[in-house]
Amino acid sequence: MALSNAALNERVPPSHQHGYTLLETVLAVAISGVLLLGLASSMLVVSHAVPGGERDTGAQREVTIGGVLEQLSADLQAATAIHKLDAGGVHICRGDACTNDVAYAWSGGMIARRQGTGADEVLVEGVRSVAVTPRVEGGRITHVELQIAMDGDARGVTQVVALWNRPEAP
Repeated sequence: MALSNAALNERVPPSHQHGYTLLETVLAVAISGVLLLGLASSMLVVSHAVPGGERDTGAQREVTIGGVLEQLSADLQAATAIHKLDAGGVHICRGDACTNDVAYAWSGGMIARRQGTGADEVLVEGVRSVAVTPRVEGGRITHVELQIAMDGDARGVTQVVALWNRPEAP
């Protein structure tokens, strides 16, 4: 028995159909996306407005200490002579006849660097302690152990640097 089109339309009247059209679904997804984007933006603004705690400060200090250690390590590796290496700082000669010298000093909670006869450049502040321990073999420095600890940092950061030119111990 075949049903006519009129009979099919009578069985499911248009007023009883349920569901959403594709246009309604796309609009709902777009509106939800805009709302979520606004919520994420406001959370980002609030997170930057609240002052950072120790976690942020610690991360910034690690980056700063890492930069200081990297710079000091590069200067030590290129050293042809070391005139001073003690609890107050290090004076490094690079090149022949110390034409390119660099001095580091640490006191008063800061580490400063001076290139040649230029002015001191403060590299980092908030330093609790600096330890420089040379390893000497046959009167020459083969390695230097650097240790920097910042205020509020119990452990500090340690790095061992191999000196390529093996300058004489001061």
